[in-house]
Amino acid sequence: MRLRDVQTARMLPSWMREDPCDAALASAIDPVMRSMAEDLTLLTVWNRIDDLPESVLDELAWALSIEWWDAEAPLEAKRTILRQSDLVHAKKGTPAAVESVVSAYFGEGRVEEWFEYGGRPHHYRILTPNASLVHENLDKFLALLSKVARLSSKLDTVTVSLEYRGSLYSGCAQRSGERAHVAMPRRGHGRLRGIAVSETEHVTVRAAVGLEG
Repeated sequence: MRLRDVQTARMLPSWMREDPCDAALASAIDPVMRSMAEDLTLLTVWNRIDDLPESVLDELAWALSIEWWDAEAPLEAKRTILRQSDLVHAKKGTPAAVESVVSAYFGEGRVEEWFEYGGRPHHYRILTPNASLVHENLDKFLALLSKVARLSSKLDTVTVSLEYRGSLYSGCAQRSGERAHVAMPRRGHGRLRGIAVSETEHVTVRAAVGLEG
């Protein structure tokens, strides 16, 4: 029997069903129990993150002490942050935690540690295809980053990789000419030969923003 369809009288032993007071009490309890059914469904949180309203998500983030929570973030980003909160809490201060938060709020992002690009010890940089991260969202990004990154590490740059896929053509040509001289001068003749054309389809442009301090 589902709680929203509960009939308390049917659960009473036979000797109680015959008592008018017990029957009346059971009948009065039913509406109360049914009204609680919807509220009780909120107790099953983790399997309903995709269905919970935004106000409940904000309350849940407070209850779970998600310091990197952004109340103004899009709804889907909030759902992602909640789903990954246990992972970030467990791995706080690691590249995996930083990448999780960057990806949830700003799309794809990757952390490179100093030994991967020849930087100074305990430094790192972030690679992302989201150009807005180094413009209007930079301050917000750095504030969120301070909540999950290792305090002993220093961010060198935020590098934006922009990729363009299309056709870029280049070519070259070789021309040779021959001139013959006879008793009566005449115009020479030429032949065009050796034309080569090359094509590329993928161009990557990177721009890095350095951080001082």
